[in-house]
Amino acid sequence: MDELPLAALRQRRSIKWQLYPPDVLPLWVAELDVPLAGCVTEALTAAVARGDTGYAAPFRLGQAFAGFARRHWDWTVDPARCVPVGDVMTGVVEALEVLTDPGDRVVICPPVYHPFFDVPPSVGRPVEPVPLVDGALDLPGIDVALSSGARAVLLSSPHNPTGRVWTADELDQLDQVVRRHDAVVLSDEVHAPLTLPGAEFVPYARAPRRAVVLTSASKAFNLAGLKCAWLVAGDDDVWQAMQRIPAEVSYKVGHLGVLANEAALTDGDPWLRDLVAHLDRNRSLVVEALRPQLTVPQASYLAWLRFPDERPAERLLREQRIALSEGSDFGLSHHARLNFGTTTEVLTEALRRLSPPLV
Repeated sequence: MDELPLAALRQRRSIKWQLYPPDVLPLWVAELDVPLAGCVTEALTAAVARGDTGYAAPFRLGQAFAGFARRHWDWTVDPARCVPVGDVMTGVVEALEVLTDPGDRVVICPPVYHPFFDVPPSVGRPVEPVPLVDGALDLPGIDVALSSGARAVLLSSPHNPTGRVWTADELDQLDQVVRRHDAVVLSDEVHAPLTLPGAEFVPYARAPRRAVVLTSASKAFNLAGLKCAWLVAGDDDVWQAMQRIPAEVSYKVGHLGVLANEAALTDGDPWLRDLVAHLDRNRSLVVEALRPQLTVPQASYLAWLRFPDERPAERLLREQRIALSEGSDFGLSHHARLNFGTTTEVLTEALRRLSPPLV
């Protein structure tokens, strides 16, 4: 995971490495600085060699995910109840359109992944923020929002940007609140495969629930640019509603994305174990350097940092030439999100630039 020198990373053409000048260390967008898993490289190389770059045939994607979910989370998934979509936020749109009505409010829990603020309103579903309280779900606040007419909860699980992994008990309590109001949960679980040592991830729909899980191998295997994700129905009623999603939605998935996700889900476990160990080591470096202002993440490669100034990412870019994600984009000023899913070389230099008293 550490074999890519900074010079090689700077040759990448993704937005992470192209947005800023070469003197800036980019630790903002949720993208990994690691080599691809060997099984993914083989699948993509073989497809290109055969000229296999046509339209997607995502028929085996559900089966591949069902095997992954069983091995990792003891979750029995019916492959037939997995609906492919281009990416997770496209899935949010499709799920909202069949599970809610125009004008229905959607609860979000900031600070949270910034598209949560914009995507529901783009299809006529206003958001109702119910902020986290000391890093935990405000269940009484969600109860009030649902009792006053909100019809859905858009959940980030594990939570982006704080890295919290919700416990089984927290999810059970949320389910009780949602059931009281006959609402629905849309659970974005795209970071789940990157749960770090010390935490245990529980899929929201491992028990039958009025819910849709939205996920992909994109974050764990660095495949976001290949455009492939899927929805998983939580119970029979939700599955009935999901069948109203237009069939053409699944055919807008990227063909190479399908091939890469299938390979990752089927053969990528050894590589994923190595990645999680690498991220755990990087987490330790971040904790050692920045513990006083850090919410210690339990999953993924995102560190949520507190700062005295309102827009710290803006200052750090200008003064220290390091690019973080601004906390206000997630709904909370005086914070910034740091991506530690990079090499030891890059992270060590980033932490040097962030060292006190600069923070």
